[in-house]
Amino acid sequence: MRRYVPLLVLVAALGIWLGGAGAVASQEATPAGAATPGASAVSDRADLVAALRAKGLTVEEVDRLSKPMVPFRGAQTGTVLRLSGDGLSEPAEITVYEYADDAALAADAEQILPDGSLETTKILWIEPPHFFESGQVLALYLGSDEEVLDLLTAVLGPQFAGA
Repeated sequence: MRRYVPLLVLVAALGIWLGGAGAVASQEATPAGAATPGASAVSDRADLVAALRAKGLTVEEVDRLSKPMVPFRGAQTGTVLRLSGDGLSEPAEITVYEYADDAALAADAEQILPDGSLETTKILWIEPPHFFESGQVLALYLGSDEEVLDLLTAVLGPQFAGA
C-alpha cells in the first residue's frame, strides 16, 4: 500500500492542477459573439429591441425581409431597424436576422470572414460592415459611427467580424 500512496498523491495533484488550469482557461476564453460583461442577454429580436429601448433609443421597424437575403439563407426572418434618440447624433439602421437554432446561425456566421467579407458571395458594401451575434440573432450594421458601434457592443457584445 505504501508504494501506491505517492502515486495517488501525484494523480490527485495532477487532477487539481489540470482542473485549475481548465477553470482559468474557461474564464479567459470568450466565444465569438458572447456578450461583454454588463451586456444584456439578447436571445431574439424582441430582446434586442427591448434592450435598445432600455438604452433610451427609439426603435422603428423599417422593413421586413420576407425571404432573408443571400447569403443568410438559414435565417427565419430578416428585419431592418432604424435606431434614433438618446446617445445617437443621427439615426442609424441595422439589419437583424433571427434564427430558429444555434446550428443555423453558426452555419451562416461561418461564411463571414474576419474582415466582414463573405466566403461564398462577393458584396460591395456601401459602408464598412460590422457583424454582431447574440442568442438567435445576427445583426449587421453598415457604417462607422462610434456611438452606434458602442451601443451595439454594449447590447450584443463585441462584433465578431467586420471593419
